[in-house]
Amino acid sequence: MNYFNLSALIGGLSAIVMSLFVYFKDKKNQINKIFALLSMSSGLWGLGYFSAITFTDKSSALFYSRAMHAIATLIPPFYFHFVLIISNFNERMRKRSLSITYGLGFVLLFFIGTPWFIKDMKPKFIFPWYSEAGIIYNFFTIYFFILIVYSFIILWQKIKYSSGIIRMQIKYILFASIFGFLGGTTTFPLVYNIPILPVGIIFFSFYPLIIAYAIIKHRLMDIRVAVTRVGIFFILYAILIRYTFLCRVLKTSSLFCY
Repeated sequence: MNYFNLSALIGGLSAIVMSLFVYFKDKKNQINKIFALLSMSSGLWGLGYFSAITFTDKSSALFYSRAMHAIATLIPPFYFHFVLIISNFNERMRKRSLSITYGLGFVLLFFIGTPWFIKDMKPKFIFPWYSEAGIIYNFFTIYFFILIVYSFIILWQKIKYSSGIIRMQIKYILFASIFGFLGGTTTFPLVYNIPILPVGIIFFSFYPLIIAYAIIKHRLMDIRVAVTRVGIFFILYAILIRYTFLCRVLKTSSLFCY
């Protein structure tokens, strides 16, 4: 198992665990519920990506590629929904915006099983099989980036007009989101045959962990405590992944690489 497989696997599992933990922390809280959906979909996407780049037979890789992309169409509207709630967006505008974004997501889902979305799977770099974009995939990419960037802008505007602990919390969530989505989006270039490896895949697993702290501590959480704990976890996690990767690259027989 290489760096990319391991990062996707651990990231997917950590997001699913966080989803369940946050949901059962307060099942009646709307923020918890929508974050649980966001985190669960991110986790399932991670496991789907792991499977798609791990299976050596083409049919299985194609199945998991389509499955993970089906889940990926739900991540932007779930995240957008989450951002609108924590930003106290106008209810009427929120319902209208969500109707459009979820509607577009379900339209994209209709094409997932067709060659118009994923037209083929081809060997790329170290991967036995990797997705090839169909024409509808272009619309998915545009939909994904527009919705995520717009969500970031909403959070930024909220920061400008907030103060105190709420301002700090939104800053924290925005930072975590940028960090996580930048990591996940490094999987896009290779779909378009742009020779860039998805080296940032490890980072997508951190945004659900960091945001989960913000949600659990939402009633005036202690930002410094959250940062410290997440920071320690981040360092240990990064060391583990990087060390495993180096062992694979160098093909060393050291006892510590087992």
